[in-house]
Amino acid sequence: MHAFASHTRWTYSTRISCARTDRPFGHLDGQATCTLDDANALTITESGIWRASGPGLPALGTRTTNVWRAAPLKVSGGGWRIEHLRLSEPVHLLDLAPASPGHWASVAPHPCGEDTYELEADTTDPDGATLVWTVRGPEKAHVLTTRYTPA
Repeated sequence: MHAFASHTRWTYSTRISCARTDRPFGHLDGQATCTLDDANALTITESGIWRASGPGLPALGTRTTNVWRAAPLKVSGGGWRIEHLRLSEPVHLLDLAPASPGHWASVAPHPCGEDTYELEADTTDPDGATLVWTVRGPEKAHVLTTRYTPA
């Protein structure tokens, strides 16, 4: 994931919409800091402000930390293991395998309750990277598109 490793500070903008209607739910804008450790694990810490599309809803601060670890994968030989840090303990989210040069896709959906999460990453643009999360469930059909650009 050389795009993230090449800069330590990023800005990001996430647009969240309904996959069924393409209606926007809101957006999240913020800053991300990336650190690469000696084991080639990339830690991405984000903080931002969530603003819902509905009138009268308050803006909310957010913070999340994910770790991307280079990992051998049975299906493709190599990829990324994505972990979310909750209470400083890693929670495995999913594995990404190469789909084409600079493009990565979930090997399998991540189950969370009745919902599933999938991720596609595009790192081909030298001016940034784009991640697209797809969330499906009985009450959800969300697409979260995040654009990262160097700060």
